[in-house]
Amino acid sequence: MKIYTDGGCDRNGHPDAIGAWAFVASDGHEDSGAGEPGTTNNRMELLAVIKALEYAKAQHAPRVTIYSDSQMTMLCAIGRWKRRANLDLWDRFRQAVGGMQAKFVWVRGHSGVAGNERADELCSMVMADMAPAPEIAHLRSILMG
Repeated sequence: MKIYTDGGCDRNGHPDAIGAWAFVASDGHEDSGAGEPGTTNNRMELLAVIKALEYAKAQHAPRVTIYSDSQMTMLCAIGRWKRRANLDLWDRFRQAVGGMQAKFVWVRGHSGVAGNERADELCSMVMADMAPAPEIAHLRSILMG
């Protein structure tokens, strides 16, 4: 199974931050959701990977390849970078990946990779839906370009 993931955040790290995660699986399944208040982009990128792994495990996928445009998440996932932040999510990551044959691949964001573009679109839609009413138009213009 191949799964493309993305996470995003408006007002990164602020108490009123709006964050979202999403994934698109090669079996056609898509999922997305909102992050906790005051979240960060890095947390949302990692949460997207966790949700994707949990989905793959629930589908009894024998192997999964996770694609993400977050170099930090991918390099931490493969052990090339030390996990210094979001340790609660890295614990959840270890549980999600446990017993699975998983490969982690970085893809350049906004480079035309269909699965990555769709995951980004899903994140943008979640964040736009969460924005306070007066800011929806402004946020949509930022997220949708």
